[in-house]
Amino acid sequence: MSISRRDWLRLSAVGAALPFIPSFATHRSDNPIRLHSNENPYAPAQSARTAVVDALNESNLYAGPAATRDLEAMIAAREGLRPEHVVLGAGSTEVLRMAALAYGLSGGEVVTGYPTYEGMETSAKSIQARVHRVPLKSDKSLDLSAMDMRTTNDVKLVFVCNPNNPTGSICDKEELNDFCLEVSKRCTILV
Repeated sequence: MSISRRDWLRLSAVGAALPFIPSFATHRSDNPIRLHSNENPYAPAQSARTAVVDALNESNLYAGPAATRDLEAMIAAREGLRPEHVVLGAGSTEVLRMAALAYGLSGGEVVTGYPTYEGMETSAKSIQARVHRVPLKSDKSLDLSAMDMRTTNDVKLVFVCNPNNPTGSICDKEELNDFCLEVSKRCTILV
């Protein structure tokens, strides 16, 4: 059998995706909760359903920068931040990719817990940025102290997934706040 390079590339792309298909393609069962995907096990709230239906009449239009700025301002006000500290994206993976590009392309290194959500590491490695994995503590929580010690002058970004995925551990609020105040003197922190 002969196969062209184009067909081989197409088939190899399909083959690379095959390991991920079973976990996402399974039908809903009596236990629809898939914690590894951070899915909401409940149906959308009625207010969310109403908002989706109301938005259908404008779903053919781009939201535009004005709508984005308004939402960023609303989130900033609620969280006690400045709007320029809020970044929106289509899911966390897009925002993580933007951060990896912004900090990794400039020769920066990235510190992250391990295991944790791999979106940051995958994006950083795709641009050949160096990623430092800091193992979790024995209770499967992020080791913020070790992440602090691992943050050298070459590190431009520290990624903290909180709650951590896949372990579900949540950082203590005061410990995370202290960590952010200290480490932010040396680099950017993305929580």
